[in-house]
Amino acid sequence: MKTNDLNAGPASRFAARHSRRKFLADIGRGTLLATVGPALAGELELAPPALGQDGPEKLEFGEMEPLVAFMQETALRDLQPAMAAKLKAGTPLRALLAGGALANARSFGGEDYIGFHTLMALCPALKMAELMPSGQTALPIFKVLYRNTG
Repeated sequence: MKTNDLNAGPASRFAARHSRRKFLADIGRGTLLATVGPALAGELELAPPALGQDGPEKLEFGEMEPLVAFMQETALRDLQPAMAAKLKAGTPLRALLAGGALANARSFGGEDYIGFHTLMALCPALKMAELMPSGQTALPIFKVLYRNTG
């Protein structure tokens, strides 16, 4: 093995393409962009527009779309009885949970404080459902779905 071969590793190839000055400039730029946030960075033209801006106006969810639409289009006062009917008709509880997560994505789009919190409550609700007595397993999930679909 030649001594030159020892210097041909990934670190030396990286160093050949990047300088410390460029690296620190990139870190500074990233820190600035993270500080001002993506929306303001885009408005100030400090960063390219966010990915996905040219996407569809409404998220579509393939085979889950009918369930997501059902959850969003059912009046809030009728949602829990309607979900109970779906559950009795054979829709798995996990499918209702997945539909609620997708409805949350469409309703809140990652831009709403309530949306984040209701989305984060889905997994604990599933765990609580597993601990509930038979016949009451859907209760924690229905409570969270009520908040996720609106």
